[in-house]
Amino acid sequence: MKHLQLRNRQRDRTLNLPVLRQISTALLEDLLKLSNYELAIQFVSPRTMADLNEKFLKHTGPTDVITFDFREGYDPALAKLDLAGEIYICLAVAGQQASDWSTTWQKEAARYIVHGVLHLIGHDHEDEAEAEAMEAAEVKLLAGLGIPDPYANSGDVP
Repeated sequence: MKHLQLRNRQRDRTLNLPVLRQISTALLEDLLKLSNYELAIQFVSPRTMADLNEKFLKHTGPTDVITFDFREGYDPALAKLDLAGEIYICLAVAGQQASDWSTTWQKEAARYIVHGVLHLIGHDHEDEAEAEAMEAAEVKLLAGLGIPDPYANSGDVP
């Protein structure tokens, strides 16, 4: 099963959903070689992201990306998939981060897709070693998508 859904639920930025679908499919199938996945990517407003952030993570305000892994504690059939989940991305925050990191909001959005997918295949950034491994995987996958290293000009992770 290969199921990818992209939904634009925000009005901050104009999206090219076919290009984002191509990027997401290339990431999942060409780079990660996944053949059995179910993924929804939702582009949401700051208000929606703030609501999700508070409800599920107990943090105040919008954030850049939130990922939900559906293989754990949901439908047992989903546990058999290579990847099953949902990624929420706030493009208003992507725009702010892009300005801070001298990149475009479009490249930030692609980075958030990669970041979310990495979470769904088991990466995390709870400690320094995990964060470094996840960053290296992110940089490698972004390069495979033709997107330059977002961390090249900084020692910090955005």
